[in-house]
Amino acid sequence: MRPLDSREITANLYCHDLTANLSARSNMADNGSSKILTTGAASKAQELPVADEMERLENMVQARTRELSSLASHLQNVIEDERRILARALHDELGSVLTAAKLDAAFLKANCVKNNPAMLPKFERLTSMLEQGMSLQRRIIDELRPSTLDLLGLVPAVRELGDLFSAKYSISIQMDIDNEIAPVNGDALALYRIVGETLANVRKHAQAMQVTIAIARAGQLLHLRVADNGRGFDPSLDTAAGGHGLSGVRQRVRTLGGRFSLDSNPGNGTVIEVWIPYRPEVP
Repeated sequence: MRPLDSREITANLYCHDLTANLSARSNMADNGSSKILTTGAASKAQELPVADEMERLENMVQARTRELSSLASHLQNVIEDERRILARALHDELGSVLTAAKLDAAFLKANCVKNNPAMLPKFERLTSMLEQGMSLQRRIIDELRPSTLDLLGLVPAVRELGDLFSAKYSISIQMDIDNEIAPVNGDALALYRIVGETLANVRKHAQAMQVTIAIARAGQLLHLRVADNGRGFDPSLDTAAGGHGLSGVRQRVRTLGGRFSLDSNPGNGTVIEVWIPYRPEVP
């Protein structure tokens, strides 16, 4: 074998360096691909715990929401029970006292005024005050537990509520109520309270001159609609306009398994609608 000249030696060295360089680049590419695959697998492995944690938190939020809803429903029932007990006590005990006092005043008036006519104005004033006390007693009892609702049902009770509201605050009330509806007592009381709370919000915030109350069947649902021609508000901005009253309405509707809708715009009044399952009272 003949010895290599300088040019051949240079060419061989160049080819050797080029081969080594390409091999090194190939190894680096393989290592990079391996790292990318490893990183991707690690990322997916990290996503699994995050998804599990988000699901756990979501379940926790739902469970707490159900607990709060159940607690709110329980508190409403407790409040209604306390109102019923207090109304009964006012009717039976205070009513008996006021009635007895009025009878005694009438007896004294009949027997004392003959001998002392100057006492007549005093007895008349006493009788008037007792009658005012009895009237106040009836009003408080109706606010605590409306007797019309218990005796005659939802429709007459809502009509009476609207008439009293209109007379007291000089706001026109138009009612379109299906006279045939007769929900079970618990649902009737809840709807009565919803109408009352809605009218209270109208009085406090709406500056309305007219309110329309409509109650009717809608398939298997009972539909309540209360609309006013007041100043309206932006529900997404003006939380004060709704106050806690509408929060109470929402909670009552949620307790009944129903749906609540609020539609209002500044200057265009407010419409509140409620749909609840219709459970008719069994005769």
